[in-house]
Amino acid sequence: NTFLPRGKALQAGNTIRLPEMAAFLRKFAVEGSAYVYSGDWGKRFITVVQAKGGRLTTKDLAAYRVKWCAPWTITYRGYEVHASSGRSYAGPWTLLALKAFEHARVAGQHYSMNAEALEQMIRIARQVWSEPFLLDYRRLDDPQLVQSRLTSGYAETIFEKVRSKAPAHPIEGLASHSYPIVVRDAQGNIASGTTTIQAEPWGAGIFVQGIPLPSSGSIPWYTKPGERRLSPFCILLALQNGHPRFSGNTISNSVGEAAFQLLVNLIDYNMSVRDAVSSPRFGTFPYGDDPVKQPLRLDRNWLDPRVDEKIVDVLEANGIKTEQKGIIDTGMGAILSMKEKQLSEGNTVPVPYVSDPFGYPPNE
Repeated sequence: NTFLPRGKALQAGNTIRLPEMAAFLRKFAVEGSAYVYSGDWGKRFITVVQAKGGRLTTKDLAAYRVKWCAPWTITYRGYEVHASSGRSYAGPWTLLALKAFEHARVAGQHYSMNAEALEQMIRIARQVWSEPFLLDYRRLDDPQLVQSRLTSGYAETIFEKVRSKAPAHPIEGLASHSYPIVVRDAQGNIASGTTTIQAEPWGAGIFVQGIPLPSSGSIPWYTKPGERRLSPFCILLALQNGHPRFSGNTISNSVGEAAFQLLVNLIDYNMSVRDAVSSPRFGTFPYGDDPVKQPLRLDRNWLDPRVDEKIVDVLEANGIKTEQKGIIDTGMGAILSMKEKQLSEGNTVPVPYVSDPFGYPPNE
């Protein structure tokens, strides 16, 4: 009814009208969140869900509470960097990777053209993935513990492993996404967020007063009763001299690696946003031959095919295996760059490089 009125697609100049959504927004403006959790919409929502076999009750809605969490924060080369906290692991992952890289010497050439620098960054990423606290919601709920990991001293122990080329044993349990959104208004207020694959815009084709209901039914098989799901969100804000300089967030399988490299590109290599998002990057671990029995190949990383084969050969000789065929996921996202009160530049990260679309696991 909305996008194909009378069976025909909308044309340029047509007006989209959402009367049910408008009615919902008017009610929401008057009654606030109570309209959703205890009011008329909430009751209609429960009726629809239960009619479809869902188990939600009015008590579930009434018991819901928003939990506000202070972001994790580090200093990095003169910047103050904030990242998403709570039950999200990619935020502290990125900050820890940055703190480890702070002990490195930045190469003159971009790391995608320097085998030593690229190997160093990949080893940092692998060592950070070896930190078990990142995927343990009980530890992420302990601010003192997490903040103790985001220190220069702790990061130095990680970089020593990188320097000595110590083997890494990454923990499993990675997830994928989503849509990144970054906005800034005329007053300089910034909002950065992600809507993930569990909140797909069309939902499950079920609507309550124009609001689509997502299925949100994909829960990792290793999630036990009573455990809270972890989110891989990575929402970032970097300040310089107290003023917002970069804001953004990343998505896809390589959510942490993308955030880490984008900030290194912007801060260490002083790139424009356009160059920062489009320069060759490495990603996280590619899928195995059998995505069910071997969901991740922890012995190698995705690598942009534009990286020269001579550099790949050096990596291989030093024990760093990479995957440059099929789906090459080096992460996606969006970045805003700001100078004082003026919006300087904004850009989205291009979609993953695909050299062989038929090489993707059939069940993905």
